[in-house]
Amino acid sequence: MKFQDTLKRVDEIIGVGNAALNHGDRFREFRSAALSFIERTFSRKISHYEDFQFRITDDYVEDGIAILNACRSEIKEGWLFFTKGLVSTEVFSDFVEMAEHLLK
Repeated sequence: MKFQDTLKRVDEIIGVGNAALNHGDRFREFRSAALSFIERTFSRKISHYEDFQFRITDDYVEDGIAILNACRSEIKEGWLFFTKGLVSTEVFSDFVEMAEHLLK
């Protein structure tokens, strides 16, 4: 997924959250989309996912929007891709070390 597509998607979900503030019937759509986005973009193991999963109910839609805004900032500032790059580099380095060891 491209950087701009990721930002576009989080903006769409924030829009659904804003609609849920005015129409409670959109809350389930907002919650499902937000959890799916956070899990697929980051992980279930980060605090954003856990906060959303356990704290966001239809009474706390604004807090859910705030969590998504924090996710958006991290994506926009490059932290998401920086972290993924570090993980990829570390995994690749481990494979290179393993290959060197096996060649010996």
